Amino acid sequence: SLCPLQPPRRGRESDDAKALRRARKTMISRAKVATVQLGKVIRMSERVVKPSQEIKVKELLSEVEKEIRDWPGMLSAETLVDTADPHRFVVVTEWESRKHLQHWLKSDLCKDTVAKLDKELDKPVAYRELMHHEDDVFLL
Repeated sequence: SLCPLQPPRRGRESDDAKALRRARKTMISRAKVATVQLGKVIRMSERVVKPSQEIKVKELLSEVEKEIRDWPGMLSAETLVDTADPHRFVVVTEWESRKHLQHWLKSDLCKDTVAKLDKELDKPVAYRELMHHEDDVFLL
């Protein structure tokens, strides 16, 4: 009998080798998902607002920021304005996990807020999700 780690004969992969390769891929992908879900997640959303809509957007973001402070998994929220371009707003939120962030993103409050903000944009919103590098064990 062949050992599953033995090279395949005539350029064909044995069934055991295929199963082992699939198992390794599954383990690696599950480990990556677990790493992402275990660590804190930071979400940045950058919006370029239409001229003369800055005050309206600031007020809306301020209201929402107050409401989400007690949202499950919310660690922090901050709204920033670009010093070189007062039409550019960046909202930075930090969440205990991606699961908490997804819960927020699926909420009616989030969807309603995004719909209101989208009406005031000059460009499509840009999103980024980040995590602290020490939360990612695969960087070692």
